[in-house]
Amino acid sequence: MRPNTLSRRGFLAALAGSVTVATSLIPAKGHAAFSAYRQIQSEKDLCSNSYLFEDNSHCVLIDVQLAHEQAASVIEDIKATGKTLQSIFITHAHPENIAALKHIGPAFPKADIISTASTLDMLEFAASSWPAFHNRFREASNGPIDCGSLEFECLNLEADEFGAPLVLFEPVMKALVGGSQIVEGQHPSLDNRKISTRRHNLQAITDRWDYMFVLPGHGQIGAPDLVAENRAYLDLVETLQLEGFTRQSAREIVLSRFPDYKYPETLEASLKSLFPLT
Repeated sequence: MRPNTLSRRGFLAALAGSVTVATSLIPAKGHAAFSAYRQIQSEKDLCSNSYLFEDNSHCVLIDVQLAHEQAASVIEDIKATGKTLQSIFITHAHPENIAALKHIGPAFPKADIISTASTLDMLEFAASSWPAFHNRFREASNGPIDCGSLEFECLNLEADEFGAPLVLFEPVMKALVGGSQIVEGQHPSLDNRKISTRRHNLQAITDRWDYMFVLPGHGQIGAPDLVAENRAYLDLVETLQLEGFTRQSAREIVLSRFPDYKYPETLEASLKSLFPLT
């Protein structure tokens, strides 16, 4: 089914509380259409996002989901647009962002696969065992990238445990696609290195672009202050660590500051890595 057209004001409201949505936003210029596909992994209620951008004749997919049934849904939605899938961006090499590529790639064999060099190394190795996979791989360097009639800018960020992540900016909509670096409404997985890496990467993003919408790798689409909220979480955890809080006291403070965040098991793993028990 084709996405519904919304005004700018109605866009974020339409996504609030959604589980699986296909929503589009058409700017006044009439230059590009924007669609967001959000799917939930049923086994852990994990919301991993894929995004589809489109203009009058082409579209670009960003991240591809985990399971075959989710891939089938994304493929159906892309084909329903009646447009040519020009490229598939992979922002980072987490399983929920790359596994379904073995199904989506062969469905659109002329679509380029674009990512950072480290992620492409992993993808090319995996794809060597995927039957009927013949898509071309392209490295994303910093700056504008050619995706036919659609415009994007790329930024390779400081590497985390899954290689160098990629973030994207679509200048017409002023939409930032944050991949693994930006989440909404959930506790991020942290250790000492991840705190410093994420802070560095968030600063690089805010220094580079003036964005209107923030499209996280996980969670609801948000306004620009979503990036600041991610930074505030990092700052709080680091401050608690530097001031010598115990695991229990740090847990209480984090939960009081972010009471509605999902995935307490992720918080527990982070606390175990960062704080002494007593």
